Amino acid sequence: MPRAPSLLAVTAALVSVFALSSISVALSPESSDVAAFWPAAGVGTALLALTRPRAWSALVPALVLVSAAGNLLSGREATVSLLFGVANVTENLVTAVVLGALVRRPWLRTRRDLGRLVTAGLAGALTAGVLVAGVVALLGDDDFVMVVADVAASHGASELLVLPAALLLGDPQAVRPHASRGWASIAVVATLAVFVLTHLEG
Repeated sequence: MPRAPSLLAVTAALVSVFALSSISVALSPESSDVAAFWPAAGVGTALLALTRPRAWSALVPALVLVSAAGNLLSGREATVSLLFGVANVTENLVTAVVLGALVRRPWLRTRRDLGRLVTAGLAGALTAGVLVAGVVALLGDDDFVMVVADVAASHGASELLVLPAALLLGDPQAVRPHASRGWASIAVVATLAVFVLTHLEG
């Protein structure tokens, strides 16, 4: 299947990353420099994974821009917002590459695909954790190890909730079309539920 999302789909994904980034920062615990959950991570990775690599040169800076803008809108300083934006998009790139998106359109059809998905999600989340913790260590006062753990957990949850639904889109071999839409809807609802519950607890 050709990896050429429509302009509308790409725009919707970028707007979603911006909105989810802004909301996540706005709802983050007052005692923390990082958000409790980051659903934008899975959306950004899905956008890259479902798009031809030759388009990444345009999508990567666009993702950095919307992610940074979302952080900035919710009150973070410009430098921190930009660095967090770079960290978030680096996560998207690492996850997409480990997922195999440089070679082919990733699917979720076999156990091997599932294993690759889990490995990619964890690799990307850990990348984000280390980079965000580095920014916080330089410009903030949170504990490095604690930030790595918090960010890796929140971003990993996003990757593993959002990506499966994205990989099922448009795949006639995954499950029957009506079932695919059903599972995608369940994944979206689950993502939103976790997002709300996490912030209510925070």
